[in-house]
Amino acid sequence: MGSIKRGLATLMAASCLVVSACSGGGGSSVDIAPAPDLEAVNSSSGLKPDSNGFAFANFGSSASQEIFDESDLVEMFGESVCVDGVVDPCVPTEEAAAWARMVNDSRAVGHCEGLVVQAAIRYSAKLDPQTVSLKNEGDVTHGIMRAFATQFLPEVQKSTKTWSKRSLKDIVAELVSAFKSGTTNYTLGVYSPNGGHAVLPYAVEFPTPERADILLYDSNWPGITRKVVVDLATDMWFFSFDNPDPNVDPSKDASAWSGNSGSMDITPMDSRSNATCPMCGGETVVRDTILTIRSVDGDWSIKTKNGLVTATSAEQVEGVRVTSLRGALNAVTDSVVSIDVADFELILNSTANVYVNNVHGTTEIRATGKKKRTPIVFKDKSISFTGTDTDIVVAKENLAVNTLISDAIINIETDRIDVLTTSEGSERTISVDADKPRVVITGGGDKPVVENRDKPLNSVLPAKVDELAVPEVRGNLTPRVERDLSNPAYVQQYSIGSAPTTTVAATTTTVAPVTTIVTTTTLPVGAPTSTPSVSTVSSLKSGNLSTISTFSPGAAVSVSYTGFEPNEWVQLIVASTPQVIDVEKASASGKVALSGQVPTTLTAGSHTLAVYAPQSKRGFKQAITVQSTSGSSITPATSTTTAVSSVTTGTNTPSTTQATTSAPAATTTTPGPTTTTNSPPVISTFTCVSASASSLKLRLIASDPNGSFVTILFEEPSSNNYINTPTYAEDADIVSGNDYTFYGVKQGGGAAFTVRVTVSDGQAQTVLTKSISDSYNFMGGGTCTAV
Repeated sequence: MGSIKRGLATLMAASCLVVSACSGGGGSSVDIAPAPDLEAVNSSSGLKPDSNGFAFANFGSSASQEIFDESDLVEMFGESVCVDGVVDPCVPTEEAAAWARMVNDSRAVGHCEGLVVQAAIRYSAKLDPQTVSLKNEGDVTHGIMRAFATQFLPEVQKSTKTWSKRSLKDIVAELVSAFKSGTTNYTLGVYSPNGGHAVLPYAVEFPTPERADILLYDSNWPGITRKVVVDLATDMWFFSFDNPDPNVDPSKDASAWSGNSGSMDITPMDSRSNATCPMCGGETVVRDTILTIRSVDGDWSIKTKNGLVTATSAEQVEGVRVTSLRGALNAVTDSVVSIDVADFELILNSTANVYVNNVHGTTEIRATGKKKRTPIVFKDKSISFTGTDTDIVVAKENLAVNTLISDAIINIETDRIDVLTTSEGSERTISVDADKPRVVITGGGDKPVVENRDKPLNSVLPAKVDELAVPEVRGNLTPRVERDLSNPAYVQQYSIGSAPTTTVAATTTTVAPVTTIVTTTTLPVGAPTSTPSVSTVSSLKSGNLSTISTFSPGAAVSVSYTGFEPNEWVQLIVASTPQVIDVEKASASGKVALSGQVPTTLTAGSHTLAVYAPQSKRGFKQAITVQSTSGSSITPATSTTTAVSSVTTGTNTPSTTQATTSAPAATTTTPGPTTTTNSPPVISTFTCVSASASSLKLRLIASDPNGSFVTILFEEPSSNNYINTPTYAEDADIVSGNDYTFYGVKQGGGAAFTVRVTVSDGQAQTVLTKSISDSYNFMGGGTCTAV
């Protein structure tokens, strides 16, 4: 049996749009090393759902005109899936076509596995463009379908089954260890009586040593971080599948899915390139039989020598694993069954489509209607049935038999398929081989057997069964088109900062459009491509970005600022209508340096300079004035201003970061040399006026020897339980002698804390650090004093 390493590894390196995998194992040997010891330390791969996930929500096959076809088979497995190895055009072999029908049938319930696998591979490979900018069409959709399809590969199923036997603690420990490499090596499956779902874990956090929060990209909720909570003490997991609130604690959500060890698994990404082609001939080391069952009501059962299992079995049967298909959640039950023995019996008592895959080929079974049926008996190389009205297709390589008779024994040999049936009281054997590769058999019993060898059986589309149709809306999820980053209402509701600027899908909700200006700024690879809205920029806290507040169109702007998440993207923005003029990544300490030019198209008047991080939603703004090009030139200047940090930098001696802003040289007559001494502003009084449960009221009295107005920014830079950084005064332009409220104070009490005040007049500055005592109680308000 040929390896799919060519079809997957090559594609993984090339574009990842065609890489597929939905579940994974440790390669063809499916050996899994012991999980490392659990370290209760936070670990993250660095993936961000709002940029490294898809902008559109999980979708069923009815939402796209694309189908899993011959080209997808070739991309995954190569020429072996085509008759005589001819790929242009490819006529799929009978077994390859049956496998494709299984994929297309299963896609009806959604593509969650394909979406998260593609997102993971694209992120780990640092592919461009970012996943969030891709549209659900063409090669993108086919790549998702191929990714979805590999959950049916035998090694992948075997590996997933192996991980399902491991404890929740082992799974958490493996994820913690894996994320340290900065890659996303696993998908995660959760299963409950409500269905199955695949998500992409990218970080683990430990609020307590006994609780692990697995942070996720969930394709049902684009752009939002979701999580699975694992209670290590009780061996329980919790997942809020359709609760729209991303901040809800799943362990306290009455509607959350939950389970124990055995109902959550992970699958390694590398199994997707190491598995073997299941329909390319030869033998595989994995001999399990994999069944996918779509049933109108779940009235089916499987009997092995070790016991009986059903769609709702609570008892485990040795050698058999039953889970919901990843993506299943509707009135139709979609199950995946793995059996490690060759002999079993399948009973279908209602409408169902079943695909049975093993080393001897693919068997497709269609039962229609509610009735008691006799078992279909599977043995190592044979299938037999009596008194049933099922439609059965057996495909092996390029041989296929379709039986529409009630009694038969089908023997699968190396180079042929034999069908033994009884017709008008006499036995008869009908064979298919290389000379006669397919046959449709009708009649039997008291009617003559009729052979039809002209009917093709290699369509990639499954037969349509109305009873097995899947509703568009699943569970309590809102309509899919509303959960899309092209929907401004969705983006605003969840404060998603990097929504792509695609056309808004039609919905029944009227929403205001987002105005975005496309600039000519060349962005770094992987940088967010969207521009924040006017309302987002307007809502930012005031900051002291630049000591120069007047610019000419085309002027150079350089800002250095700290206080961001390590390694997150930060945008330098000029508004009224927001335009991004630079994007850079923050350093490991949260510092970023940005530079750009004031757009030459910006009209004269009042505008805003801002820095903004779409991921953390942190940002600062400052009012600026753009000078008319016909007005007087501004004096060349280079000045510095203290940047404000929203991360802790020490208790009493916070560090400062200098920002440099340069204005262009003006064409003016140069005056004679002069010497000017700039004295720093004077802070004569700084007191704490009052305290409440959420704020401090501070008073500053300052004067400026240079005669300019004074600007100020309060910051609490120390690490403690009082101030919830970042916190700011209500106005950055402080009038000396007035009282100003300092927001963001947490309730509590204890040690003294520090407030840092930066005062600047554009030519010189004073940085003052004051300690505020704990002689007040935030819980009840009261007074505060400066020390």
